[in-house]
Amino acid sequence: MNKTIQLTASLVIALTAISLQQLSTAAEPTPSAAAVARGNALRDKKQIAEAIAAYTEAIQADKNNAMAYVERATTYAEKGDYTVVVKVIDILGNDTTKTVKVKVK
Repeated sequence: MNKTIQLTASLVIALTAISLQQLSTAAEPTPSAAAVARGNALRDKKQIAEAIAAYTEAIQADKNNAMAYVERATTYAEKGDYTVVVKVIDILGNDTTKTVKVKVK
């Protein structure tokens, strides 16, 4: 389990850097990026269900937004559900250019 969490942390760091670079070059955030930011704010307030809903909204707005998938998986991990985290890592591996599609019940 610890290996999975460490991989997730490094993946989040890499994707955060990519996401911040994209946001800094955009005139205004895309709807997907705005939903991720809202999800982050909600997660910071420990409003986990609402944060997951915001990340899901971000994914629906842009199915290629890897950061939304990673943030949602991280949020599921915070509530003790590691199955989504493992699925995201299995799909992405070390390639942050892949599209992630994860079914969440």
